Amino acid sequence: MTIPMVMPSSVAALLSLRFGFGGPCVTVSAACASGAAAIGEGIEVLRRRAADVVLAGGVDSLVGYGAMCCFMRLDAMSRNVSCPELASRPFDADRDGFVMGEGAGFVVLQRLDDVPPSGPEPLGLVLGHASSADAYHLVAPSPGGEGAIRCMALALADAGVQARDVAHVNAHGTSTVLNDRAEAAALSTLFEGSCPPVTAPKGSTGHLIGGSGAVEAIVSLISLRHRQVPPVAGLRTIDPDVDLDLVQDAPRQALPGYALSNSFGFGGANTALVLAAWGSAG
Repeated sequence: MTIPMVMPSSVAALLSLRFGFGGPCVTVSAACASGAAAIGEGIEVLRRRAADVVLAGGVDSLVGYGAMCCFMRLDAMSRNVSCPELASRPFDADRDGFVMGEGAGFVVLQRLDDVPPSGPEPLGLVLGHASSADAYHLVAPSPGGEGAIRCMALALADAGVQARDVAHVNAHGTSTVLNDRAEAAALSTLFEGSCPPVTAPKGSTGHLIGGSGAVEAIVSLISLRHRQVPPVAGLRTIDPDVDLDLVQDAPRQALPGYALSNSFGFGGANTALVLAAWGSAG
């Protein structure tokens, strides 16, 4: 069983066996954007009517000596051992890298017309998605976030949503200097300097790598449902080079509207999802 245990597609295969799903069984590999990109692929499966129900999400398990040594050599991981609760602090002036986490998140997707009226109320709506490539560097984001800007704009266009109608942003926010500044620049450009409230769950969860995009999409949907944007854990002093309305210290009441959830990965892989609370859009 060694080969099935190490092949990336084994998770999708085991889920199809567990639930008897006979439709497309696809594994999306887009580094840290994988979970969000898998949800986007699930939306496309529904749009082309290749399935009526889709299970989509992401998972990763990299907490181990080999992988963590490699990330340390890249200077991507925090070395803050004196105050570990502040080790992962996206957009903070004193951040020095992310904390490795492990986790999984999956969503059950259906077309709006196929949701049974007598069943449980859906958590929310995935209105649009998009992916892009920086085409710049294997591990560094493009300066100014050009690829991220293009990705977010395409996702909003796919959803038919204007930037001004976005109620909050779930930032990729890894707690690394280059990534946070590139994403902040991209958001400032996209929203023309009037960015809505921004949160970054990796301050609480650490970086779940391939699982992060799906988990954070679920966090965004729950935030929309309760109209509360969670604060960025660990954020004490905002980086002066980051011009964003970051949610700090306590949850913030959110205005009605849409959420934009970002996931960016090594290789310049970008994915953005546009989400809405159930009943807020058709």
